[in-house]
Amino acid sequence: FSLKIERDHSEYGHEMPEELQVLMDQDEEGAYYFEGLTPGSQRMMIYTVNKVKNPESRMKKALAIIHHLKLAKGKLDYKQLNELIKYYNKL
Repeated sequence: FSLKIERDHSEYGHEMPEELQVLMDQDEEGAYYFEGLTPGSQRMMIYTVNKVKNPESRMKKALAIIHHLKLAKGKLDYKQLNELIKYYNKL
């Protein structure tokens, strides 16, 4: 068999979920903090939203992430983020 390795030229290394992109387009502060994250943290936040198949749940996760970034002024606290995700899932 043959193997071909290609460089990933996408901006974040994952496809940006529409829900997260819409929120960042509407919320300059949230987008600012997201862009200030390390590339690995950005990918993790994108993956967190992308792994959910239900569009409503994806939006809730995206809302929780943007809310957390704004509360924490761009410093990730995974325990706090998980609590916010749980809160948004109950809404």
